[in-house]
Amino acid sequence: MGRLDRKIALVTGAGQGIGAAIARLFALEGATVIVSDRDEALGTRVADEIAANGGRAVFYALDVTDEAAWQRTMSWLQGEYGGLDILVNNAGVALVKSIEDTTLEQFRDVMRVNVEGVFLGIRHAIPAMTARDPSRSGTASIVNLSSVLGVQGIPDNIAYGTSKAAVRQLTKCAAIEFAERGYRIRVNAVLPAVTETPMVSREIEEWAEQGTFGTRDVAATRAAFSARVPLKRIATPEEIAYTVLFAASDESSFTTAAEYPVDGGRLAV
Repeated sequence: MGRLDRKIALVTGAGQGIGAAIARLFALEGATVIVSDRDEALGTRVADEIAANGGRAVFYALDVTDEAAWQRTMSWLQGEYGGLDILVNNAGVALVKSIEDTTLEQFRDVMRVNVEGVFLGIRHAIPAMTARDPSRSGTASIVNLSSVLGVQGIPDNIAYGTSKAAVRQLTKCAAIEFAERGYRIRVNAVLPAVTETPMVSREIEEWAEQGTFGTRDVAATRAAFSARVPLKRIATPEEIAYTVLFAASDESSFTTAAEYPVDGGRLAV
């Protein structure tokens, strides 16, 4: 407990799934959490739940594809909290379609959220993170959610896989640039495997619909995907959140530009 005491943390896409698990864990570890999402109902519910359990959390509406919204958010953070210690770029969307069936506009829609949203978060976090009181412990930390599907290819995944590969490069470029310029901002990436979230449940249904893994049965599709993981199961959001916690905390103070797979051994085979 207390691994994020006195930290101000912004988590995007925190209304459900991995983002919600991260927000809850961060609050449990002492952070003041800004629960951001474009869905006000979902985000408010998570923030209220955290507060009801004794944590510190507020909801702040944010569409990560809107640059003006990022500017307003960071300006508000500086005015309200004096800066930002942790940014988790978690918001993302998926698209399960073959290359032939993926339109240019659909491809761009995924890029807007998964790539441009991360770029805007990194870019506009700089003033809020460099404005931190120099006496505050440790460095500021940006954690980007990529995916093992940004490393390995699977069918019907061209837009999502490409976007998550781009997040890995955004992470490395930002981390090295910030280090070279003397910014006290570390940037790392976490690469989950398929995780039990509402988005993944929809993906599994869509994979089944398309017969991506040789079956159109939802349960069989889930089993087929789980079988590809050496640990033979799908991850929980909490398992991803604990790795994000380490990357965000001062415990990883000498780590930047790193990639943390949370994949049940998937990338090793």
